[in-house]
Amino acid sequence: MAAAQDQFPREPVQAVLAVALGAVLERHLESASPADLGLWTLRGLEVMEPLLKAELRSGTLLLNAGDRLLAARPLPPAASLGEAAAQPLALGLAALFEAAWRASPELRRAGAERMLRSGFEELFNHLDPYSRYLTPEEAQGARARRIGQVGLGLRLAAGRGDDVVLAAITPGGPAAEAGLRLGDRVLAIDGQRISGRDLARAAALLEGAAGTEVLLRLQRPAPGTRQGGGRRFEARLLRSLLAPEAVHAELREDILWLQLDNFSSATDRNVMAALAENFRPDAARTGRPRGVVLDLRGNRGGLLGQAVAVAGAFLPGGIVARTAGRHPDADRVYIASAADLAAGAP
Repeated sequence: MAAAQDQFPREPVQAVLAVALGAVLERHLESASPADLGLWTLRGLEVMEPLLKAELRSGTLLLNAGDRLLAARPLPPAASLGEAAAQPLALGLAALFEAAWRASPELRRAGAERMLRSGFEELFNHLDPYSRYLTPEEAQGARARRIGQVGLGLRLAAGRGDDVVLAAITPGGPAAEAGLRLGDRVLAIDGQRISGRDLARAAALLEGAAGTEVLLRLQRPAPGTRQGGGRRFEARLLRSLLAPEAVHAELREDILWLQLDNFSSATDRNVMAALAENFRPDAARTGRPRGVVLDLRGNRGGLLGQAVAVAGAFLPGGIVARTAGRHPDADRVYIASAADLAAGAP
């Protein structure tokens, strides 16, 4: 949904509201009535347009602009639950959103996406401090931080003149596996010459779906030089899903420090690899770490399953976590894998 529209996108707005309200009605820890959810959502429009006033009267949601009634919509029957309540509630709210949009130049300038955001922000302010609404772009970014994003494991930068050079290479990524090095000059991408004056275009040429190939034409500087000279070669790279780097391992005075930035899709594998490397059987002769520090300062959270798997790498077994809620899917027990890869080290 664009920031401003000539026509109000009622059907997309209704669809978003139905999914969100259905999830809240079925899954939120504290039960909330359709009447409260509807009124709280409309309060978000009041934040954007102070002339608006939402109220609940005799089972009907009313939206006023000053002393003028803009629209009124009945609430679902009191006995309705879950989707049976969410669909008619979303239908009514979408109509009220459209009435507000038509009456307010401010809301028309802001657009339906911003109206939804404000409505959900106000709704969640009444529910809990942890839930929030994400736009599709924000949700995609959050997903990439958790499970990674498709790429080649490299970063371009402008070099001397019009040159484009490799400024960063991700260990284990396609670029590293192909033997590319920092400072390699990129001459062309899929046959198209590139320039340091238009890095955005060069970066766009690198983008693509996982499993597709990109052909790079490169030049490696001659020994002792930073630019120019050197041999030219080609590298064919396969775009792959690159997990975010979340684990940093360092040995400090016989103590293994594991700093975890978040719990992303590869956190457990990286932690287990660090433990296996430092506590391998032959390490007893060379000196195992005396203990492990799991540094979670600044950790932004992430995937619960990953947190459980990391805990299981240190525990001999037993329950790690238990979740419960109103929806049956929320009732789960998470058991440690009993790996204890640190071999009992504190």
